Amino acid sequence: MKLFSGFFLTFFYLISAAHCFLVPPPIISPHRPCFQTPRDMDEGLDDSLRPPPFNLRKESILFDSNATTMANNNALRIWRFMRRRLPLWLTGTQSDENPWGAIYNTLLVRFPTLVAGVLYGKNVIQGHPLIVDLGDGPFEVPPLVVIGILASILRVPKSS
Repeated sequence: MKLFSGFFLTFFYLISAAHCFLVPPPIISPHRPCFQTPRDMDEGLDDSLRPPPFNLRKESILFDSNATTMANNNALRIWRFMRRRLPLWLTGTQSDENPWGAIYNTLLVRFPTLVAGVLYGKNVIQGHPLIVDLGDGPFEVPPLVVIGILASILRVPKSS
C-alpha cells in the first residue's frame, strides 16, 4: 500500500510539473504563469499598491532613531502617559529615547520586583522568612540581603 501511494504521489508531482511545459499559455496573458518574475507581477499593479523600496542604510526609517516616525507614535504616547502618572522609582527613567524598552522595564521588571518586595515584607512580618536551598540544605536569607537585591533592581540610573 505504501509503495502504491508513493508511486501515485510521484506520478502526480511529475504530471503537475510537466503542465508548465506541455500546456500552451493562455492567449490573454503574455507570460506563462510558471515563469513569472516579481517584475512581471508588478506590471499590472496600481502605483499606490506597490511596496515601498527597502532601504538598509542607517538613515532609513527601519534603523534611524531620529526618523520622523519616532516623533509621535503609539509607543511614545503610552510611555509619556505612564511617565507622567508613575513615580520615577517605578518607571526608572524620564528619557523618551527608547519608549518600548522603558515600557517593558516598567511593566515586566520594576513592577513585578516591587510586588515581590511587598509580598516578602508581608511574609517577614508574619514570621515567614525567605528560605533558599542551593544544594547544601535550606537556609534563611537575611532580610538585608533581600532588601539590597530589591534596591539594586529598583535603583534609578544617574543618567535619568
